Amino acid sequence: MVGSVPIAERPFPESGNETYFTHGLQLSHFIETPCAMTKQIVPRFKLILYYDIAAEDTETYFQFLMSDMVPALQDMGLYLFRAFHTIPGPNGESFRLRQVEYVSEDLDTMRTVLGGDRWRDLEGRLQGFVTNYSRKVVKFRSGFQL
Repeated sequence: MVGSVPIAERPFPESGNETYFTHGLQLSHFIETPCAMTKQIVPRFKLILYYDIAAEDTETYFQFLMSDMVPALQDMGLYLFRAFHTIPGPNGESFRLRQVEYVSEDLDTMRTVLGGDRWRDLEGRLQGFVTNYSRKVVKFRSGFQL
């Protein structure tokens, strides 16, 4: 993980009993939602968002993310897995500063969410707070993925 620092992550055990952590909430093949409900999932796909946070209003950005985006995506079946903040490399490499990952159990859920009006609204609102935005969907791996 050269050049990246996880914001909310703990190490993954090498045993088959993996435990995952998300924004201060434990994900042990289950997700604890902010409202203290537990849902057991097996993550199979990952939505990765890349962007730089616009410097003007970071407080409003974080409020939107935690109060609107994360709960809405969770309601739709995408769960915040982890977020990274990138540190520039020694040779001045330029990477987007933020990488945020959401997981789902299946590709149909991912397609339904990304094809929906609610997602388009959330993504548009997010883009109002960030620059250099892009996203992609990959098969889930517990390690760092670009």
